[in-house]
Amino acid sequence: MWVGLLWLYLPGIFILGCLLIADKSRVPRGQIKSGELQLPDVFRLNQIQKTPVKLTGSTVQGCRIDAEVDSIDLLGAEPSKIRLARVGFTNVLQGEFLLKGKILGRMTVTSLYALVTSPLGFWIRGKNIAIKPVTTKIEPVHREVSEQEFSEVARRNHLFIGNRLWSRSQSPDQYYTSRKFQFSDSLRYIDHKKSAKFSEVMTKSFEELRNHRLIIALDLGRGMSGEIGGSSKHNFYLSAAFALAKHAIKFQDTVDFFAFSQKVHVNVSGIRDLTPLRVLIEKSEALRPQLVESNYGLINTMTARLTGQRSILVLLSDLSRPGVQSTLLKTMAPVCRKHLSVVLGMVDKRFHLETQVMNFRGSESRSSLPSSFNDDQVGHLLYCYWLNEQNQLFQRSLSKLGGGSLALSEEDWLGVIEKLYLHLRHSSHV
Repeated sequence: MWVGLLWLYLPGIFILGCLLIADKSRVPRGQIKSGELQLPDVFRLNQIQKTPVKLTGSTVQGCRIDAEVDSIDLLGAEPSKIRLARVGFTNVLQGEFLLKGKILGRMTVTSLYALVTSPLGFWIRGKNIAIKPVTTKIEPVHREVSEQEFSEVARRNHLFIGNRLWSRSQSPDQYYTSRKFQFSDSLRYIDHKKSAKFSEVMTKSFEELRNHRLIIALDLGRGMSGEIGGSSKHNFYLSAAFALAKHAIKFQDTVDFFAFSQKVHVNVSGIRDLTPLRVLIEKSEALRPQLVESNYGLINTMTARLTGQRSILVLLSDLSRPGVQSTLLKTMAPVCRKHLSVVLGMVDKRFHLETQVMNFRGSESRSSLPSSFNDDQVGHLLYCYWLNEQNQLFQRSLSKLGGGSLALSEEDWLGVIEKLYLHLRHSSHV
């Protein structure tokens, strides 16, 4: 009986074996020679972009070719595997990924993973395909912020622009110093007080306000460690520093940059081109956060060393810790008296009061509280409220010293910073 059944099924087993052998022989070995991935120079965080991919090799008629990007750490694909189609009768296969930035950073892609499936689908062979190296950056979202939105953000953050701003509209010049009167100097600028003091005619010297000086101070202390939304916190601040420098150089302003913790790790002055700052941010290990508390007294020392004239000072630091706020109020007073000073910090959306209130109320009704209360949710909301109160108290205190402070969400980070610099530069308040 069993022998009869074996003879009955033997032809089918033989045919199936032949099909498997023939199907396997159709799967090419190493016949996909090269590939190309057309990554854009910049990805925005959580924004999807179409990215063409192309593979080239000898004929693979009848086989299905898929490409995967699971090995690309900072980027995600939806879906992660795509089907490649042949271009006419050539040996070129092409497709299109939908990639989005997952984590801030910079990366270089040198290979793709290709999956070749046999015509009948019994066999699959995978292979890493070398491609021309391509580099891309994942940067924070840059949302365009209107003047009305910026005014609302400034109001919420108590950014009262007062007597520490230069007058832009009344005069194209700013008083700098006094010197001895020379032939061809205008009589209207004679400094009578200095002339009486030195018993010789002194005239006032001015500098043009068309070319300002921006000082960027980057905190590298313990508070800059950790993550926001899965990305390293200090990468957000590096992006902000580069964006500020880019806006300043666009208007032909001079940029000074220093990074500090307990000591000054990096100090670059007189920047008028983005190249040295770009190289520094992309390749320097000196801009990594340090596991020590920051010495904010270095801000006074460095600003005095960098320039003797009034400048725009932007400090990039984590403002969420009350200890940092109290220290800054003590150390920023002399800086705010001389320079137009603003402190910028990012608020994690997990602790952003507005966001958490919306989550607490629920998506169905924003005008009523949820029917059931969760102790953890209530406790977290109260903590967010306390942080917000501490931040507002710090902002009011700093504004009395003549400075300003902004605590921004991830979505508003770059857009508001651009508006802020333009507002500081062109403000006509006295």
